Amino acid sequence: MRSFWKIAVLVLCVALICAAAIAWQSYKAHANQAKLAEDARTRSKRAEQGDATAQAELANIYYQGQGVPQNYGEALRWYRKAADQGNGEGQFGVGAIYYHGQGVQQDYTEALRWYRKAADQGYAKAQYNLGYMYWYGQGLPQNRAEAVNWFRKAADQGDLYALRALSRQPSTFTKSVLLGELLGGIWLVYFVSFTAQVSATSPRNARQKAIAALGFLLLLQAGLLWYGYAHYMIRSPGYGASAFTLIRWLLNVALVLLLVYIIRLGKRSGAQREVN
Repeated sequence: MRSFWKIAVLVLCVALICAAAIAWQSYKAHANQAKLAEDARTRSKRAEQGDATAQAELANIYYQGQGVPQNYGEALRWYRKAADQGNGEGQFGVGAIYYHGQGVQQDYTEALRWYRKAADQGYAKAQYNLGYMYWYGQGLPQNRAEAVNWFRKAADQGDLYALRALSRQPSTFTKSVLLGELLGGIWLVYFVSFTAQVSATSPRNARQKAIAALGFLLLLQAGLLWYGYAHYMIRSPGYGASAFTLIRWLLNVALVLLLVYIIRLGKRSGAQREVN
């Protein structure tokens, strides 16, 4: 009987904890909805006063249905008001609605016109979308070179989609090379440099230090390349170079110079042994 009550109390505690968690989530959702509704009212007042930024933000709220019922018609109305004042986000929003045909008939020509207006102002999302339309020939003749040109402009502002469009992902061979650089760097640093004990004045000592430096450079290069691939910073051939590409080339030059230095030290050490 005592075991039954222990189990009953345990089940009751679990039920109370679950109920409390559900109630807390419900409260958070209600509070968040109330905050979104208040944000919508605040932006609505500013938008009615002609604030282009507020008009674009209010359009986003209607577009996403945050704090208000989703309404593409209202979103388009406020996007247009912002766009008519030269707001890039508003121009992009009008283009997006026509591109996807949300609440209006799909119209690539109209979408292209508004995307171009926003892109010419440096709005990164519009630059990417304009490049996308050039790439697939949507609403205009296909032009891959012009597409890449707009992708670059958006990528220079850190647009993730543009970076992805210009980047290349590592092949199985490249992954094997990177793994080899990683393991080789570890081996050079720990097993070559720190195991042999030689005189501080010996040429072999300088050679071991150089080998250790080579190991560190290999580790740095492997880490740098993995970071570049993960963040879409390594561009495909023909898509232009980036600052990351320059850093990679400088690192490669340093590796080659260090290898030459190590070889020369090895020859000097061998010549000294022959003299001795």
